[in-house]
Amino acid sequence: MAYSNKTIKLNIILLASFLSIIQLSAASLSWTEQIEVNTFGKLRQVERYQLKAAEKFYTKGEFAAAAAEYEKYITLYETSKGAAYAQLMWSHCQINQRKVYTGIRDGFQSVIDYWPNSNEAKLAIYLIGKSYKNIGELKKAESAYSKTIINYPNDHIALLCKWDLADISSIKKDQKRLNQIWIDIVFNTENNKKNLSYITKSAKNLSKYYFNQSEFKKAKNVLTTIYEGDELNDAIYQNAKDAVSNLCKNKATKINGEKLADKIILIIMESIDDAKIKIYLNYSEELQ
Repeated sequence: MAYSNKTIKLNIILLASFLSIIQLSAASLSWTEQIEVNTFGKLRQVERYQLKAAEKFYTKGEFAAAAAEYEKYITLYETSKGAAYAQLMWSHCQINQRKVYTGIRDGFQSVIDYWPNSNEAKLAIYLIGKSYKNIGELKKAESAYSKTIINYPNDHIALLCKWDLADISSIKKDQKRLNQIWIDIVFNTENNKKNLSYITKSAKNLSKYYFNQSEFKKAKNVLTTIYEGDELNDAIYQNAKDAVSNLCKNKATKINGEKLADKIILIIMESIDDAKIKIYLNYSEELQ
């Protein structure tokens, strides 16, 4: 079938408008509040309309009205591909109205019970932990996060749970547990673009702890998982300098601080020497 230039231009304009609407919608929702593109694509027009109606209230902060619209979706389209998402968003509405226990018990848990294999179930079990953590129920948060890690060990969401568990350990001042989590993140997490920032932060935190304990080799070993060459030397300096200052302030640890300072100075000097050698070799090649 042949199309006129006018028709093609009109279709392009309509497509661009549709994409811009999706992008604006996504920008106003967090990653735990967004429906998967594949799921949204499988919904009928009436279902999409109902979700958009609910989302309009949600993004305005009218959470009671949004909850009613999401509940309407579940009632009308119980077997729909979008039902799990509607239930998840209903739960978010409860949390935002400070009905945390209702959101967890009647919301997130329902997603897990009725749609156990959905992406929303994965988010729900993580969000249970997050919700408990936010209200100070740390023991319950730890339990929910641990379940998430067991159920989705290789998923990015497991890393997010570990990161929050590290924060809980910090709140509890449980340094031993905190170190265990950092070690797990640094050495047992796949180093990809999505995970890198968390691995890097954990490596820095763990290395700083080791430097403060005068355990130079352990600290360097941790930083080696992220950096190499001149970047490694710089990372050692950046993460050890505060430890040197802290150790040197105390008479009991002053000697350890001086030893650590000597090691850092040696690394810096070696780095400078290497740089000079490279400059010399490059200059020699140019003369030949």
